[in-house]
Amino acid sequence: LTGIQLDSLRHTIIRIRSKFLHLSRDSNVTSEIGKIRNTFERIRTQLRVKDDAMRMLHANLEQRLRRAEQECATLEQEKQCMEEHCARTESRMVEKRRQWSEDQGTMNGEMKILKMKCDEETKKVEELRVENLKLVRLHK
Repeated sequence: LTGIQLDSLRHTIIRIRSKFLHLSRDSNVTSEIGKIRNTFERIRTQLRVKDDAMRMLHANLEQRLRRAEQECATLEQEKQCMEEHCARTESRMVEKRRQWSEDQGTMNGEMKILKMKCDEETKKVEELRVENLKLVRLHK
């Protein structure tokens, strides 16, 4: 910078400082500066409170998400257990139906055999009755 420019710069700085000192002594300006500082402080406080609230909300949401994921995993396990239980139950039912069918077949076969034996016994009884009647007639 040249000498003239330096002098001009010094003069400008002196004027600015003079105006600043003059303004800083003015009670209205000081009052306004105080109000502005108070407003800035309230804004800072509100921002801190909102920031804290957002952090708490974020932490709460993360906690709820973890709980929901745990609940989902638990429900998935319960679903798998129920599916396995249903599969075992269905398998047992199929086996019981098969066994019942076999038992029915066996019972039907046994019933036929018993009916045949009963028919044979009835036939023998009938034959014995006929012979008995013949004998009774002969003795008369």
